[in-house]
Amino acid sequence: MNYFEQLCDWYQQEPGTNLLKAERHLLNEWLPRLFGENLLQVGGPADTSFTSTSPIRHQVRITPSPPTTSKDMTTIIAQLIQFPIKPRSIDVVLLPHALEFLADPLETLQAIKSILIPEGYCLILLFNPISLWGITSLMNKKIYPRGTSLQFLANYKRLIKQAELTIIDQKSIYFRPPNKSKIKQHRFLFMEGIGQMCWPNCGASTLFVTQKKIFGTTPMKEKWGTSKETFSGDIIETEQRVRVEEK
Repeated sequence: MNYFEQLCDWYQQEPGTNLLKAERHLLNEWLPRLFGENLLQVGGPADTSFTSTSPIRHQVRITPSPPTTSKDMTTIIAQLIQFPIKPRSIDVVLLPHALEFLADPLETLQAIKSILIPEGYCLILLFNPISLWGITSLMNKKIYPRGTSLQFLANYKRLIKQAELTIIDQKSIYFRPPNKSKIKQHRFLFMEGIGQMCWPNCGASTLFVTQKKIFGTTPMKEKWGTSKETFSGDIIETEQRVRVEEK
């Protein structure tokens, strides 16, 4: 079982389930405001847990292996180094906890930049080691999905800058310690308000909203066929060998 399968399973049980709800709420602050034709999710849940509030009609998920859980999204089976996607064809990319696994996250970020339209958005979710979750993981390695590589957020900010993506917003969530007991989760609920006020950058998960800024030019979006065409037919590079699983 690879990392992305582990992440999907982790989201199905505590403490992952509770964090999934918090991350979905966080993404809902941005996704309804981002419009376009195509949305790409890299890894993450095989259903539409993260993208259900997006107004973008064509949504697809890319992952190195077929999903083992129930899926609601069309899935492309391909490696995450060079996406089999036409350049400048994606309006929004969602990257939920993929960089923590990849051996070369900079290469993936550069590939994402190439497939984004000018002024397109990339929303990146990352585990935060400077949090109660990160501290707890020093004693209990089972807090995160197996294979997770924790790095300081400053390292990821540097990589985002090197990939020539502009950070336009950053927000951390979930300031409670990880706990499988719903009773204890509720008991520590008061820490959410305190965390937002006192240590706003120390939540368990952090969202970076980045944008492919184009300075000094008027962005022009290329068209990939009519609206009746499917997502995969519109943007997949047909000369590359990939596997597409329809929802």
